[in-house]
Formats: sequence, C-alpha cells, structure tokens
Amino acid sequence: MANGQIIWSDSTEPGDGTIAAGTIVVFSDAGILKQKDSSNVVKSLSVASVAWGAISGTLTDQTDLETALAGKQPIDQSLTDISGLTLSQGDIFYVNGSGNIVNLGSGVSGQFLKTLGTGNDPLWANPAGNIACCPFGAKSDGTGSFLIANGKSTDGDDSTKPKTRQPIAMDGTLIRLAYKTKDGDTTTQMKIHVNGVVEQTVVLSSMNANDGGVETISVSVTAGDYVEIEYDASQKPGECTMYFIQELS
Repeated sequence: MANGQIIWSDSTEPGDGTIAAGTIVVFSDAGILKQKDSSNVVKSLSVASVAWGAISGTLTDQTDLETALAGKQPIDQSLTDISGLTLSQGDIFYVNGSGNIVNLGSGVSGQFLKTLGTGNDPLWANPAGNIACCPFGAKSDGTGSFLIANGKSTDGDDSTKPKTRQPIAMDGTLIRLAYKTKDGDTTTQMKIHVNGVVEQTVVLSSMNANDGGVETISVSVTAGDYVEIEYDASQKPGECTMYFIQELS
C-alpha cells in the first residue's frame, strides 16, 4: 500500500509488513487512529481537543450550505404574527387593516363567513331566513278591540273568534310590525297575542309623516300557533292595516 493512505484494519496491530510507512490505519476493535512512521513503528496519532467553530467567509461560497438554507422557510413578520396567536379549533386567519395576520374565532353553528368588501374585515354572519307575512286590517277605534286577520282597513273591529286569528304555518320569530294607519300617532299602543296570551306590547314610536312605519319586535312562534293584534291604549289607529313579518327558523 502507498504511503499516506487511510485504510481499515481488522487487526489490532498491522504486523505483516504490507502497510507502508505513513499509512493511517483505523482499527476496528477500538476505532482509534494509528500510523506507521518511517522506521516501521506503529504509533497512535495525537488528536487535539475538539471545539465548536464558526463558519466564516461568504455564504455564496458555501455552495452545499447555501442550497440547504435556500429550502427553509424564512422568519418574517407574518410568521411572527402567527406564532403570537392563541388558536382554537375552527379559527381562521385573515389580514387586518394594519397588515397583520390575526385570527377570527369560530362562529356559532349555522353561520357563514361573510366578506364586507375591500378595506373591511370578514365576519361570521347568519344566513337570511325565509320570510312570511301575517296581515291584519280594521277600522280600530276602541281599546281592547282586535284587528281582523286578512281584514281591510275599512272593516270594523271584531272580537269574535276566529276572524281575528292569523294562523302560523312554520316555526320562527315575528321580527317586525309594519303598519299604515289613518289616525294613529307615535303614542299608539298595540298588544301582540300568541294563542290568546299577550307576548309583547308595542308602541308605534317609529311612525312617519305618512302615518306608517315599522317597529322591531321579537316574538317566538311555532307551527300551529295563532297570533292576534289588539289596540291597547293612547291614540286610536283608526282605519289601518298591520303586518307581522316572520323570519322562519
């Protein structure tokens, strides 16, 4: 073997004279390095203490290291934003008005993710429900009298059932009372009955210059219920038509 080669030996000591002087031998029994000197004497190689060093020079000159680093995700502001978030199942990331990544917490069952267009954050929204209408009409002059289901504004009050009862076909919530009166004003007060029980009293405080308006209400109803509306107090509505707007469940 040529002088200066590195070989692997299964022998504890190379004694057959075939290994040339200067050859470095790794012995399999101990994994140590030894070398034959010019006098054919095998000596252990001295190894200096090992210490961590630093890579110096230009990174682009370290071609293998540069290739390895090129495949790594860089740390930037976006990753910093994400790492600082407290996340829960169902959260969604979006970019806010400051350009930071933030999370939108999960909404409630049945909601959908709604965009409000450029310059606005997204949000969870409820789908628009189907709408049903329950009309009434009467010439209502006396307190305690009921409007007639599907009645005309010229019909007289009638407290005889079932002419005042408007049946409910599907579950939902009465969400609006829309109305047009002849003599009513912003003090006119009406009562909403469900199955003969008063569920809400409404003052027509949103009445406009045309003697009409819309009031927000919230009365839960179930398929098979019936609803009524009664003139309760203050200024009489007179000839009027009124509608319950129902949002279906």
